[in-house]
Amino acid sequence: MKYIVGFVVVLAASGCGCKDFALSRVTPEEQTIGVGESLTLVYSTGGGCEAGNGVTDVSLHASPTVWHTRDTLVVTVDALTGRVIGRAVGDAQVVSGGGSSATIHVR
Repeated sequence: MKYIVGFVVVLAASGCGCKDFALSRVTPEEQTIGVGESLTLVYSTGGGCEAGNGVTDVSLHASPTVWHTRDTLVVTVDALTGRVIGRAVGDAQVVSGGGSSATIHVR
C-alpha cells in the first residue's frame, strides 16, 4: 500500500499531462437580421486544457475588444460596443480585435 500512495503522489505532482491553450469566440457566430434591426455581438476569451482527444476545463468570459467590418454598405458596427445595425440586404463579416468573427445576414 505504501508504494501505491507514493505513485499517486508522483502523478499528482507531475500534473495531468494536458496542454493549456487560449480560446476566443464571438457570439452569435451567425445571425440573420432585417434592415434597420440590430444585435450586439459578444467577444469572449479564456482557455482550456487539451489532453488526448478531449478538451476540459474550458473557461470563457466576456472581454472588451474593438470591432470592425469591411462590409459597411450592409451593416454598421459600433467599434466599442459590438452593436451591429443592418443597412442593406447582403452578408457581412464583423471581426473582433482578437480575430474572431461573426457572419451577419441582412434580409
